[in-house]
Amino acid sequence: MFNFLKKCIAYLRDNPEGYWFKRKLFGWGWTPATWQGFLVIAVYLFLIIFDFHRIDSLSHSESDTLIQFLPHVFILTLVLLLICYEKGETPRWQWGLPSSDTNDSKCNDTHTHLSLGALVTLFVLLFAIPLVSEITKRHNTQSGIGPVTMYLSSSTPPTQDTANTSTTPAPIRVTGDILCLPLKDTTGPQTMECAYGIKSNTGEYYALDDHTTGYENVMGIPMNSQITVSGIFSPRTDSEYKDIGVISVTHIERVEPIKIQMTPGTIQGTVFLGPTCSVVRNPPDPACADKPYQTELAVTSPGAEHIITQFSTASDGTFAADLPEGTYAIQSADGARVFPRCATNEPFVVHSGQYTDVVVYCDTGIR
Repeated sequence: MFNFLKKCIAYLRDNPEGYWFKRKLFGWGWTPATWQGFLVIAVYLFLIIFDFHRIDSLSHSESDTLIQFLPHVFILTLVLLLICYEKGETPRWQWGLPSSDTNDSKCNDTHTHLSLGALVTLFVLLFAIPLVSEITKRHNTQSGIGPVTMYLSSSTPPTQDTANTSTTPAPIRVTGDILCLPLKDTTGPQTMECAYGIKSNTGEYYALDDHTTGYENVMGIPMNSQITVSGIFSPRTDSEYKDIGVISVTHIERVEPIKIQMTPGTIQGTVFLGPTCSVVRNPPDPACADKPYQTELAVTSPGAEHIITQFSTASDGTFAADLPEGTYAIQSADGARVFPRCATNEPFVVHSGQYTDVVVYCDTGIR
């Protein structure tokens, strides 16, 4: 084994011509033989990985990433092959160490030129032609919709009948909330891809065709945001989604929501601590009744995912706090990790400008 490795190293070092790449010992192709060759391979791998992460960060789905990434891989690989052929030993099929009478002249190896041409042709047949066909197919079947599809609501949209019967593109300006576009058929297998859309107040969906590089018009707009879109509207009826047509976007602007100052509501109540005795008597012992308890409490979202605010109760267990209108729960400020554990039995609703009575029970752990 070591003797064979020594022969392989000797084969790579036997390089009076200074080839960056020598032909492979097994199969057809090249292997790096100098530091320049290893540097070329390292740069090739770096560009492949960097390009994939760049494209994936700007893509909206796995298929979108694949369609944009494959042409880059093809071009980088073709450049690598050309560098190997220009700076490398003439490639040919071999299996094992070459014999001493092998002719390495590039000029006399016509078969190798034909093999390289066949390899490039094979790459074109396997990658370039199917890729162009797929892109053309997606373009034709989606009536110009790219990998990103959005729907926009309109303050003055064309009616469903008008959009379905008229085939003439026309300028349009619409406003609405961004959301994932619903499919017409939800009975079959579903993917995790989200086609962006905006739904109008009257229920229409509009597909959006963004022609900018990297989809600059739509990237970075949070879901459920209000936007106003200007463009050319083209009706269609053959979409797999519930849209009534496509808008070729010329301008998008985000609409800032109007902030309404709401009068907060107030919660008030008492914290009780119990049980205080290990044995429950009948009739109940007044000395074992639940007692008011002074502690630190936290107001949370209904499922306790987020802490809204914290406050302390009075010495008699009473408390009061102002909260915006919404649904909340209360638990111990320490997250109820130790006894006594305090919490409301169920979420409660706070209404603007109104008082809400809340009772909090703290479990001592005594049984």
